[in-house]
Amino acid sequence: MKEKIKILLIEDDEDDYILTKDTFSDIPGKSYELDWVSNYQDGLEAILKNDYNLYLLDYRLGKETGLQIIKQMSFRENTAPLILLTGQDDRELAFEAMEAGAADFLIKTDLKPDLLDRSIRYAIQRHETINKLRKKEEELQELNANLEQLVLDRTNELNIAHEGLKKSLEIERKMGELKSRFVSMASHEFKTPLTSILSSASLLERYTESSEQEKRFKHVVRIKSSVQNLTNILNDFLSLEKIESGTINSAPEQFTINEFIFTLLDELTPLLSNNQIVKFYHKGEITIKLDKHLLKNILINLLSNAIKYSPIGKDVSLKTICTKENLKIEVTDQGIGIPDEDKQHMFERFFRAANASNIQGTGLGLTIVKRYVEMMGGEIGFKSTLNVGTTFKVVLPILVS
Repeated sequence: MKEKIKILLIEDDEDDYILTKDTFSDIPGKSYELDWVSNYQDGLEAILKNDYNLYLLDYRLGKETGLQIIKQMSFRENTAPLILLTGQDDRELAFEAMEAGAADFLIKTDLKPDLLDRSIRYAIQRHETINKLRKKEEELQELNANLEQLVLDRTNELNIAHEGLKKSLEIERKMGELKSRFVSMASHEFKTPLTSILSSASLLERYTESSEQEKRFKHVVRIKSSVQNLTNILNDFLSLEKIESGTINSAPEQFTINEFIFTLLDELTPLLSNNQIVKFYHKGEITIKLDKHLLKNILINLLSNAIKYSPIGKDVSLKTICTKENLKIEVTDQGIGIPDEDKQHMFERFFRAANASNIQGTGLGLTIVKRYVEMMGGEIGFKSTLNVGTTFKVVLPILVS
């Protein structure tokens, strides 16, 4: 049986309570459980206990107002959504309520079952989204602290390992650059999706009519996309942390290279722009023995970069040559290329080429790829010409069955 949504109405007029209760009774499905308190103080105490999924507050509560409660709750985290009810359409009051933290502003005379149902569900959905974002922010803060500690630990180890003041100062300089890259990357890569999420969440509140479903869907898609971007960033950090801690080991298995590649390309299809394709060529042996998980991550990173840094409609090439000794991989794009002065730094953590600053990325992908290749006993290199394209080459030794 579907769990009912618990609602508390804070209303000093019993007749209005009865009318509101009747409105709830007319909502299809009747998935709500409505309770009632009749004064400001009882309402405030109930909200502080946080035993309900949502609170409906009348504006007039004797000498006090529901707006006062909303303002008092604005500083508290995780308080359930608060919707203000009024007897008349007051635009100025509506903006003041929304600015104070109200999830919605409803006029009693216009209150219909479908409008009330939609407002409650959107308010709860938005509240859950914000709580998830807050949790993500806490995880990012913890991750940031771990990365800071990692930088300090590496600096101390290098200072002990190298003799002489000159070498120690050089190591500290490099660690400072690493930290600066992380701060620069984090400020951009975290801020952009978070700003998009908060903007779309705010706009969702305004689209309450059925005719505005398309607009609501657009912003829901934006929120999901931004959350996925944050998830991808966290996954990069976690992959690097697992590599650093030695918790990832190579586990080779035998499989068919063609079938493996075609499945992988299907997963990457959503990343392709209009009329863009990945051209796949294979030569040699079909059955190989390698770690499929590590190989998949290597190819996803290289192909994702090739797609991302290519102009719209420009194809990407994937070539594999398999012998009994090794698997050779070439990923070629027709993209922006890599400046000569940046080529020596491309596998460094958090490093991004000067011409890629406006394209989304953490600067960790190639670092992770290189570490995976090394774990498999292989080698990686690249050739690149500015504004012409880039080719990454990987050679992996194939294990004997």
